[in-house]
Amino acid sequence: MAEKFKVSKVVAFDLDGTLIDSAPDITEALNYVLKLKGLKSIEVDSVRNLIGTGARALIQDSFKKQGCEVKDLENLTSSFLFKYKDCFKNKTCLYPKTKQILQELKNNDYEIILVSNKPEYYCHELLKFFNIYDYFSKVSGGDTYDFRKPDPRHLKQTIIDARILKYNCIFVGDSKFDFQCAENFNIPCILLTHGYSSINIRKLKAFKIVDRLDDIFDIINKYFNSIY
Repeated sequence: MAEKFKVSKVVAFDLDGTLIDSAPDITEALNYVLKLKGLKSIEVDSVRNLIGTGARALIQDSFKKQGCEVKDLENLTSSFLFKYKDCFKNKTCLYPKTKQILQELKNNDYEIILVSNKPEYYCHELLKFFNIYDYFSKVSGGDTYDFRKPDPRHLKQTIIDARILKYNCIFVGDSKFDFQCAENFNIPCILLTHGYSSINIRKLKAFKIVDRLDDIFDIINKYFNSIY
């Protein structure tokens, strides 16, 4: 007799701009690099729209906006990462209700995974720092696999590595990369307006767009209740 597997309810989260506001520390590392080249520091609000594309793209864009060509990108990226490793816990904070939402999902038998383009080391360290690591069945970063969001294999492989066999899934993020990953995987995506995006996310055809994390639980519950 074939073994029957439970159909798991999976909620996949992005990290930066979704669960944590990491922009202040990323800005500090970026300004460290800009100062090395005698360029002007930039404000944190300017950086929020650029996070998600990676350190190299962040540096290139910041230099370009000051009319400066990047000639030693690898060295500057190394300098950025050196500084960020020193400061990444200084001003980063959880968005309001993050722990409560994760606990509520766990209490209602949801499997929670993290699918971030942030290097895996920082994903693990920040989740542990904020004491929310144990909520996650699996954590993956931008360097965990040979592919990353918006490639749907990033999400699929994270679920596989969480040893979840049968499932339905919904994605919670804040950017076009999250939306595109969910769309490429043919699952719904909830986008948060408090995050980091270079475009107006309201123009994306997301399943739902909300302003706060504590808006998502009822949406997730209603979605899964509609398909079970």
